[in-house]
Amino acid sequence: MRFGSWVFPISQNSKNDGNVIDDTLIEIEKWESLGFDAIWLSEHHFDGATAYADPVVFAAAIAQRTKHVRIGFGRNGFASSCPPGSTGVITGPSE
Repeated sequence: MRFGSWVFPISQNSKNDGNVIDDTLIEIEKWESLGFDAIWLSEHHFDGATAYADPVVFAAAIAQRTKHVRIGFGRNGFASSCPPGSTGVITGPSE
């Protein structure tokens, strides 16, 4: 059986965003150490509900701190504004 977790780091005060992000990254590292297989990120950066400004950048921070956990997006909102461009955002520029 595989286990994953939905990440939705809400910050009520933008001055506290850094602390919320740090705490969430520590929590994700703990989840991985407990055997969680996946982390799912919310796509609510556009309405100010989540502490991170960009889910792709936050995913990169998770990837930097974890070894085995898979990272997914609950909804890819940036694809609706520029579908061809969203592929480059996630995969990087092609040669």
